[in-house]
Amino acid sequence: EIYQCDWSSDVCSSDLEVDESLPRVPLTMRSLSSIFGNVLSNAVEAIDGQGWIKIAAHADADQRQVHIQVDDSGPGMDDAVAQRVCEPFFTTKEAEPSGEAVSPLKGLGMWNVYHLVRSAGGNLSLSSSVGSGTKVVLDLPAA
Repeated sequence: EIYQCDWSSDVCSSDLEVDESLPRVPLTMRSLSSIFGNVLSNAVEAIDGQGWIKIAAHADADQRQVHIQVDDSGPGMDDAVAQRVCEPFFTTKEAEPSGEAVSPLKGLGMWNVYHLVRSAGGNLSLSSSVGSGTKVVLDLPAA
């Protein structure tokens, strides 16, 4: 685990254990920013100020694969929803409390993450169950 935030108490503690020998991955900083921005944005929205988010990253033994895992303590999703998360324009977001409609760009975040990871030769997996949070796993080849 390299980072853990307890959003419920507005305290964010870091336990940075980033191995300097963690290999680079074949993605630009812009792509990595988009990947982490979308995954973490979903996790933050899922916990809705009550819970935690954990991020872990490590390389496999031969340094050929980087494994990144993001877990949250949100409400989780049922199988039907979890299977659709990476479909374009699929969203679980509802209209804003002000009555404003959901942005037409909603539902593209995880679709974008999926395609960026796949274009780098990696894989994305997601596991979730109602009441147990969500885990997003990115497996990327070393550059």
